[in-house]
Amino acid sequence: MRARRSNKPGRAADRARGTRAPARERTRSWKTDPDALKKLLYESHLLVGDVILGGRIPQIAARKSPADYERAMKVYEEAAQLARAESVARPADEKWRQLYFAGVMNLADTAGFVLTWTRP
Repeated sequence: MRARRSNKPGRAADRARGTRAPARERTRSWKTDPDALKKLLYESHLLVGDVILGGRIPQIAARKSPADYERAMKVYEEAAQLARAESVARPADEKWRQLYFAGVMNLADTAGFVLTWTRP
């Protein structure tokens, strides 16, 4: 037979305190990796730009407004500038240099895509 849980507020608060303590201990031991967080931010910028544009499908591109393309290009530019800043800060780190050039190429591809699919 299962024990019945009490609906008394004091018991629920006690249970909540009991579950918070182990979680608090786990989070104290976490070490953040600034490089990984910046890479995640870079990838998030690219994702936001892709979401604004709705992918690179010609049928969708024709429905996007110039303002949408401007917003997406701005977000892609922010990603490239983040990668550039990290590349300058860490000249020996090839990863950021590669991400910077990938970001610049993404900008160029998007600009070419805009010119190709949005002409009347």
